[in-house]
Amino acid sequence: MMSTTQTLGEDLARLSHRVSTFVELTKPRLVAMILITTSAGFYLASSDSLNWVQLAATFIGTGLSAAGVLALNQYIERDLDARMVRTCNRPLPDRRVEPMTALFFGVSLTVGGLAFTAFRVNPLSALVIAAIVVTYLFVYTPLKQKSPLCTVAGAVPGALPPQSILKRGRFSQFFSSGSFPTHCRLRSSTATNTLRRGSVCFRLSTPMARARDDR
Repeated sequence: MMSTTQTLGEDLARLSHRVSTFVELTKPRLVAMILITTSAGFYLASSDSLNWVQLAATFIGTGLSAAGVLALNQYIERDLDARMVRTCNRPLPDRRVEPMTALFFGVSLTVGGLAFTAFRVNPLSALVIAAIVVTYLFVYTPLKQKSPLCTVAGAVPGALPPQSILKRGRFSQFFSSGSFPTHCRLRSSTATNTLRRGSVCFRLSTPMARARDDR
């Protein structure tokens, strides 16, 4: 009996560790921030009282897509993450998750979130989220290693979540009102600060820098 109980406890511990690893792969704090900004867009898109069922559906679709994109970001940057002190303990550099498993996990969440949003919320919201996926993974992420212009590219997917729920009329109004450019400027400033912090972390993690520090 004790052996069976001990085995069950070990299995549960392994399962808990596995689940927490995949949760870490989705960067839950960033997902939470994205959902907060999305709720602002939902409020602006609501004509009268809030539709709580629709809000829940929006959160599910956006949350799944965001989690998938952030997991794919870690998949793309796994080699670079392994070289930085700040990121070397992430699931992929730390070998807690196999790269192909992370790729499948990220793609499944992203596609599932987009499909859920298209069918349960509206196709326009899914289109905006798809634009976030493309610009974040295929424009912003590669540019981070090549040009400071990545902060400009990164401002776009950073500013789009509040717009993801807006319907056609309010969507155009929100863009033309100046709110979207303002969000872009704020996100660009934040991204610049993040880039500077990331550059310091990368510099300190290189062998030459460590040698200088040892001296």
